[in-house]
Amino acid sequence: MTSLFALAKPVFPGMDHVYVTSDSGEMWSCFGSGTGGTMIAQVADANIDAVRAAAGRDGAAGIVYGISGLQYQVANRLLRAGHSGQGDIQKVSNARGYRAAALAFGEYGRTLFAAPKRPERMEDVVPDTPIKDLALLFGSSPPPKEIVEARHALNKETIEYIKRNPNAVFSLSSREFEYFVAELLSSFGFEVELTPATKDGGYDLFAVSTDAAGLRANWIVECKKYSQERKVGVEIVRALYGVKSANRVGNALIATTSQFTKGAKDFKLSRYDLELRDYEGIVDWLDRYKQSPAGLYVPHNKLILPGKEPR
Repeated sequence: MTSLFALAKPVFPGMDHVYVTSDSGEMWSCFGSGTGGTMIAQVADANIDAVRAAAGRDGAAGIVYGISGLQYQVANRLLRAGHSGQGDIQKVSNARGYRAAALAFGEYGRTLFAAPKRPERMEDVVPDTPIKDLALLFGSSPPPKEIVEARHALNKETIEYIKRNPNAVFSLSSREFEYFVAELLSSFGFEVELTPATKDGGYDLFAVSTDAAGLRANWIVECKKYSQERKVGVEIVRALYGVKSANRVGNALIATTSQFTKGAKDFKLSRYDLELRDYEGIVDWLDRYKQSPAGLYVPHNKLILPGKEPR
């Protein structure tokens, strides 16, 4: 019979990468490399055919990275699939960063669009509580330090994964793309606020930048998560520029996963208070990404989670 092994190795402070291998030489890298590390879980007499079926062709075991889970959830699904029925089902719970990932996505991955749970106290948080529901616990008081630190690590790992796999940005929802852009801008020193998901102000983010001379500039930002074939037209660019002028904001920026039409580019040419960032520009931001010490999700020491808007 075949045995499964889960191994962990450090990738960031406070976070491990985990992957699964077998004594028959097969390996599932779980969104990362599959060499080195320390064994943290083992399944003897594993059902290797069930593991292969669970892993799928891409080895991700049905997990959409950063949206429904991370490497921990992939590894747990594989270990569960290989369980022979004897003893407890093994998990990679000893890996660093596991607890935060389990709070965010559940131990086996988050089910998208599931009905939310409503925990009342910190003691009521169970490992499969979706991260958007953790916001119900905190209100305006500072969240636990360990959750803040773990959120930093999860942000960084998600960005680093998309940095290695730029096309993964197309797996984000429109709202998740807004958080993604906000995190990138935050890494460049911007102070960023997100508008409510049900906004009617004509933009997604409000940001303030400070240059080397200490001079500050304000920005409104519109995020368009489009397919590569769908270009952002001049009417969208013109509309955001009108919102900028109406609100007396200094600058406007549109960031998209797609490209801009010729009309949109022509409209921008003579306007130095307007910036357009297409897919290639997003990739350039990723190449220069370095997480801000403050972090998007912890402005003023308060946690901002998907599903809870900043005040």
